[in-house]
Amino acid sequence: MNKDKKDSNIRKLLSYSKKYIKYQKLPIILSPFLLIVSVLSPFLIKYLIDEIIGKNNFSKILPFIFIFIGVVFLERVISFFVNYGYYRATNFSARDEQIYMFKKIQKMPLKDYSQNKVGDFMSRVLSDTLEISFFLGTGISVILYNIIQLIFVSGVLLFLNWKLALITFAMIPFYYFSLRAFDKSLQKSSHSERKAFSELTEEFREKVEGLNSIKSFCKEIFFFK
Repeated sequence: MNKDKKDSNIRKLLSYSKKYIKYQKLPIILSPFLLIVSVLSPFLIKYLIDEIIGKNNFSKILPFIFIFIGVVFLERVISFFVNYGYYRATNFSARDEQIYMFKKIQKMPLKDYSQNKVGDFMSRVLSDTLEISFFLGTGISVILYNIIQLIFVSGVLLFLNWKLALITFAMIPFYYFSLRAFDKSLQKSSHSERKAFSELTEEFREKVEGLNSIKSFCKEIFFFK
């Protein structure tokens, strides 16, 4: 039951995040080039071992070094712009979600204000939107990139050494079950953290609002101890 609910929530979140694809154009365009360039490195190392070191053909070592440095440099440059695109999309989605959340709070019925603390509202606007904005701003492009990367990397591993590739693939179930084992504890920790942040925000708001009165009666030590 919980698994079905969780899957349903993920599908809804993915559907909702489609509106933020407009912010992900840069990483979507550059990610395939980053993948292609990153795949070149193991083939270059294979060429170094087999053709240069293995055959004592050290006359090619200097051109190889320049080519390898060029490939690594190009990979770093593309990676920089991809990461920049991800951070930019995350910030824009966080901004839009915070504006949307604030407008929604303004339209809430008066009875809902009395049933919730102001710290809860502030926690939703300031903290929760930032947590979810990373998925909203990068979720679809990252998922597509990881799927394509898995296919490319698997193909390269099988081409270079299929036996070592099978050993690597055999470790995937252990990785999956280890994530599942920590999933519930991570959710509980996240819930506790959100609750603590909400209480902290509420306490901070109360003390800031009453700061003039506290200082007027010289009660700083009592309230801030």
